[in-house]
Formats: sequence, structure tokens, C-alpha cells
Amino acid sequence: GASKIRECKVFFSHLSGLATFFSRSAKRTKLLDDICQHRLPRAAPTRWCFHSRLVCTVAEKTRELRENKGFDMQFCLARVDQLQREIEQEKGNFDSVYDETQALVGPPRGRGAQGDVRARYRELHCSVIDSLLTQIANRFSDHKKLEFLALLDPQQFGHYCNYFPTAALNSLMESYGGYFDQPRLHTELAVMYGMFDILGKSPADIHQFLLKKGLSETMKQVMQYYVYLYEYSQGMQYYVYLYEYSQGMQYYMYLYEYSQGMQYYMYLYEYSQGMQYYMYLYEYSQVMQYYVYLYEYSQVMQYYVYLYEYSQVMQYYVYLYEYSQVMQYYVYLYEYSQVMQYYVYLYEYSQVMQYYVYLYEYSQVMHMVFPLL
Repeated sequence: GASKIRECKVFFSHLSGLATFFSRSAKRTKLLDDICQHRLPRAAPTRWCFHSRLVCTVAEKTRELRENKGFDMQFCLARVDQLQREIEQEKGNFDSVYDETQALVGPPRGRGAQGDVRARYRELHCSVIDSLLTQIANRFSDHKKLEFLALLDPQQFGHYCNYFPTAALNSLMESYGGYFDQPRLHTELAVMYGMFDILGKSPADIHQFLLKKGLSETMKQVMQYYVYLYEYSQGMQYYVYLYEYSQGMQYYMYLYEYSQGMQYYMYLYEYSQGMQYYMYLYEYSQVMQYYVYLYEYSQVMQYYVYLYEYSQVMQYYVYLYEYSQVMQYYVYLYEYSQVMQYYVYLYEYSQVMQYYVYLYEYSQVMHMVFPLL
């Protein structure tokens, strides 16, 4: 059914979650009452087709239902066909529904708002309707075999006096022909339809009327038919009981699975807390490593600063050494210049002395020459 369609499961899950969201907080519930003046009903944890209030209503109104159209299977099947036709017509109303929804809540958003959104939602719309039609057809596929219930429709007895329900009798014979004598049952039913005292009465009242009148042997086939219907109704009640029991078991199973799920979520929560703690420790270790890195980096930088300062000092010492060498060189040059000046002085002195020697010799020569003259 619709439970096999993922979008439908998500939709009903969101609806259930919305009701749970408001019901778990008194403030949110009061806000909902102030705005909507209405409470959101809690979804039952059973199959989507099961609603306890509907079952209670049917149980309370069983007598009224049976007295009206409960035995008219043709009417019931016609209403089912009408329902199927009306649902089928909803396929053509997609555009109006989509436009109205879009005007109310805006265009689709999120991951589903990619590509041809209208075509995708049209396909989903048709899938849901096809699923509903399939479920309805499966649900009422065997109801045509219950056409024989119209034989005991008290509202039709007046009509059956003139037009005997042969089709309903044939339906009974097709399903349970081995339990009845068809000619005799046909005769007894025709006689019963002509009894004006039972017109409009329920099958249970008619059965009591036949017993009080002592007609149980005279109309044996009809009485047997009533007994069969009674046993059939008892069997149906038993199946209803089994169904309700299975629903209850499903509910308990749901509670068990819910408790298991809560334990699992609690485990996930504790696991997430543990993971957060480990993540905190990991981040703390990362921060500590970063601080250690900063410390080591600062130590390295201090070492580099020390090296830089040491290099500056060494460069200063080298400068001083070179300066001393230069100064020594300048001293050497100065001393060399002094020596050279001294040598020049000596040279000049020697030249002067030579000149004096030359003058002396010249004077001696002149002394020697002048006497000769």
C-alpha cells in the first residue's frame, strides 16, 4: 500500500512527529490551542487502516447499520465502485492541488526542488492514488460472493414478494450449495417474504418470531440459513477479536521495539558523549602539540637570535682585528716613511758631504794652481 512509497512514509512520519512535538510540551500545547483552538490527534502505532474510534462507532451502531443497508451488497458494491471512480478522478485534479499547495506554502525547497519538480510530484500523486485503488480492489474483491446476504434484507421483503431475488439465492448456492436444499429454501423464502408481520424487522427479530410461532421445523431451510448466518457472525466476531488481538500484539511489539530503539538512541547518545569527550581530548592534545610547537619554535628563534648576535659580535671582532691590522700597516708605513726620510737625509747629507769634499779638493787645486800663476 501507501506504506511502500517512501514519500508517503516520510509524510506520515512528519505528521506524527508534529503531533509528538506539540504534545510533549505544555507551552507548545498551549500555543497550539491559542492559535488553532484545536489539538492534533496522536497517531496510533498500528496499521494506517486501523482507527479505534471508527471500530467503536461501528460496534455501537451495528444494529442501525444492519437495519439499513447492511444486507444490500449490491448497494455496498455500488458505493465501492463510486468511491473508486471518485478517487480515479482525483488524478486529473493534480494541477489545482499543486497550485493551491504552492500558493499556500510556497514552492518546493531543499533536495527535492531539483529538475522537473511538477512532473515528479505528479508521478507521486498518481502512485498514491493507484496504491489506494489497488488496496480498495483487494479489500473488496470477495464481497461479490456475499450477495446472498440480501436474502434476509427486511427492507426488501415487500419487493421480494413480487420479484424473488434469484441472483442472491444463486450466490448462496454457489458458495454453500451443499448445506441447503435449493427448491425447498426457495419456497420457504417466498413464504417468509409474504408474512406482513415481519416486514421491517431485523434478522434477529425475525428469527425469534419464527421460533415463537413454532415454524422452526416447517421452515427448516430458512432456520438453518439463520443459524448459519449466526455462526458466520460469531466467526466474524472471533476474527475481529483475533484482529484486535494482533493489533494489540503489534502495539506491544511497537512498544518493545520503541524501547529497544530508545535504548539504542541512549547508547548512541552516550556514544556521542564519549566521542565528544574523545574529540575534546584530541583537540586538547592538538592544542598542546601546538603550544609545544610554539615553545620549540620560540627556543629555535632564541637560538637563531643568539647566533645572529654571536655573528654580530664575531663580525665586530673581525672588524677590530682588521682595523688593528690596518693600523699596524699604517704604523709600518709611517715607520717606513721615517726610515726612508732618514735614508734620504743620509743621502742628501752624503751628497752635501761629497760637495764639500769636492769644494775642498777644488780649493786645494786652486791653492796649487795660484802659486804657479
